[in-house]
Amino acid sequence: MSRTRPQAAKGGSAASVGAEVAGPADDWLVVSRSPVRRAAARFFRDPLAVTGLAIMALIILITLIAPQLYSWDEIINVSNATKLLPPSAAHPFGTDNLGRDQLGRVLWGGRESLRAGYLVVLIGLGGGTILGLISGFAGGWVDNLIQRFVDVLLAIPGILLALSVVGALGPGLVQVMLAVGLANIPDYTRLIRGSVLEAKENEYVRAARVLGASNGRIMFRHILPNVIGPILVYATLGLGIAIMITAGLSYLGLGAQPPSPEWGAMLNLGREFMRHAWWMPVFPGLAIVIAVLSINLVGDGLQDAINPKLRK
Repeated sequence: MSRTRPQAAKGGSAASVGAEVAGPADDWLVVSRSPVRRAAARFFRDPLAVTGLAIMALIILITLIAPQLYSWDEIINVSNATKLLPPSAAHPFGTDNLGRDQLGRVLWGGRESLRAGYLVVLIGLGGGTILGLISGFAGGWVDNLIQRFVDVLLAIPGILLALSVVGALGPGLVQVMLAVGLANIPDYTRLIRGSVLEAKENEYVRAARVLGASNGRIMFRHILPNVIGPILVYATLGLGIAIMITAGLSYLGLGAQPPSPEWGAMLNLGREFMRHAWWMPVFPGLAIVIAVLSINLVGDGLQDAINPKLRK
């Protein structure tokens, strides 16, 4: 039996006919969208992820304009007349034991904490990307050698490795960033190696090899862009962890040194005045919590957007 194409009923509105035509076209557009656009659409449909992104963007913006709101001299100069003042219109976050404005120090401390987190992730991601790409792509004895090196590093707790590096180099925020970044390299190496092992079996890699592409071109032009998703998720979540670890080491006196404002160092200073000036530890602590929570919301949103199968 021959099948005839259904026709619109007589007198049907133009809108209904247009809807029939537009439906398949819209479906084609949805299907034809790139994976990046589909992931972005899923991300921005997640209210928690969007909220985290908005808070994170606001924190970055405020820390960027901190020098226009408070000069460096304002946050380090001692003022005996304004010691331990409670929150007020003049000092919304109060003042510390040296009379310095807490709001200005929290904003400047955000610059230090975020910069430390970014550099920690950059060090770990840079070293892990190189080692993971080479290990996963080369295989054989090269893979075994790199993985045994990674196993040795993973056998040492990350915080202990960081403390060892800081102990050897001395206290300071730069030393902490280097120590924590180096401690993160094994985790990034394992993640990227696993993604590369999966990606290098795809047809486009075999096609590039048949066409005579060099190993370097295959790794950086064909494999790396296709494993960027899990790397981006892990790096985002790692940023929050890096901020907490650097703040923790500064709290122990191993990171930022006075008079430099840093959230962990401010917590350490405020601990001594908890009973008499609750605002000294509370506001830096809230800043850490809000920053890390917003970053984790963004990371979880990216994970769900890039790999929706992980959603429960």
